[in-house]
Amino acid sequence: MLRFALAAVGVALSLGSAAANPAALFAEKVKDFGPTPRGPVVTHYFRFTNTTNQTLTLGQPRVSCGCVSASVSQFTVAPGQSAAIIAQMNTTRAGPANVTKSVTVYVPFVSPSATEVSLRVQAVIRDDLILSPDTINLGTVRKGQAHNGQTKVTFTSDPGWQVSEVTSTGAFVKAEAKLESRQGSMVTYAVTVTLDKDCPAGFWAADLYLKTSNPGVASVRVPVLVTVTPPVTVSPAAAQTGEEPATTARP
Repeated sequence: MLRFALAAVGVALSLGSAAANPAALFAEKVKDFGPTPRGPVVTHYFRFTNTTNQTLTLGQPRVSCGCVSASVSQFTVAPGQSAAIIAQMNTTRAGPANVTKSVTVYVPFVSPSATEVSLRVQAVIRDDLILSPDTINLGTVRKGQAHNGQTKVTFTSDPGWQVSEVTSTGAFVKAEAKLESRQGSMVTYAVTVTLDKDCPAGFWAADLYLKTSNPGVASVRVPVLVTVTPPVTVSPAAAQTGEEPATTARP
């Protein structure tokens, strides 16, 4: 009985500690976008789950530079719920090229105790790197359907530039890069992604990373977005009466 009581006290103290120190709820506190073309707005979701036994209330985040905006997916997060701090960097306003631009996002937690969590986003803006389009947006896809998308990555200051490998942070996104053209110092690769038909329903964001031969752009990030909707099933009654088919989600 004493051991059980001590264990219960330990769990309570652990939950209380997390509520008092919400920074411990974030598995990731720094996002490095790496070499990034000037022009697009790059986005990152700092996700966390409320593993405490108390409801968390957040305030509006503030930032250390006007080139970044930040918002919260929800201001009240009940025990067991997940939320995200959404940080967006406007690369046109991120300062000179070829230097690391680092911006701090300050996230106020109002209750159960008042504290502030510091997150950080950073990037190296490149004027000689072009992504067209800057995001591979696969749009809305019905679950069970494979889907493809493409972007072109151009590096304008290295005639020998090569992409040797493409990796993906998404388990359901596969990618490959093929040399499209090499003209003087301008080299272009076509990057194609394929969405696996087994990707679950929901909104998904993944990153591709291109490993390249140039030390200044050793890894190039390409964001991928897709919304997968549940499959459509038609009940016999609906088929007979001409009603709209019911939409059901399958795990």
